[in-house]
Amino acid sequence: MKNVDDSKFNMWRSLIALVHVDNLMHEDEVKFINEYLDRIPFSQEQKNILKTDLNSAKNVNEFYPLITDPADRSHFIYFARLLFWSDGVFQEQETKIFDTLKIKTTDKVDFVKTMKDLDKTVEDFERKHQNRTFQEKLGDFFSRFSGN
Repeated sequence: MKNVDDSKFNMWRSLIALVHVDNLMHEDEVKFINEYLDRIPFSQEQKNILKTDLNSAKNVNEFYPLITDPADRSHFIYFARLLFWSDGVFQEQETKIFDTLKIKTTDKVDFVKTMKDLDKTVEDFERKHQNRTFQEKLGDFFSRFSGN
């Protein structure tokens, strides 16, 4: 089984840090993260670090610069949006953070290519999973990036 590379691992650490940004760990946000920790082929050491991160607030700025793969950066933005909406409410602070991260990401990648790739990914995902539940859709989407 292939382990997750550093860029993708730091994408997940950044996402987990976002769980804490509104100073509330919503059950749906935690469930969102936990459902995929076991699906993605993290090493045991990586899993331990991610579980520790989930239980103690970290600053997303620690990990975000370590997302070096442009695809991982664009996936981060997509997953961040899903994570922020997982509790059904996009808080004002979450909106500000999301907008800032989106700007940082688009400054570092080819914006047009990233948006086309993201649009294609979302279109493919929606076409394949029109009648599936939200959680089933997320599971299938994450499995595309886990190497399984």
